[in-house]
Amino acid sequence: MLTSMQSNAEVAVADNDILNARAQLSGLNTLKWVVGVLKTVKNRKDFARVSSVETMLCFRAEAHYNGGPLH
Repeated sequence: MLTSMQSNAEVAVADNDILNARAQLSGLNTLKWVVGVLKTVKNRKDFARVSSVETMLCFRAEAHYNGGPLH
């Protein structure tokens, strides 16, 4: 019984590690995208007008919708 409980705990830890790694990768990809966008003057001006991360994410979603850069 103890072995079964240990296995479940190990699986839970592994699942948590995977979720954390995915979250970090997602954040890193978003940061890389923002840095890429900020390389142009027009986009720097657009970003200067935003006041929150939520607004920035909406800006990013709009760029995806309009066929903008994805990286």
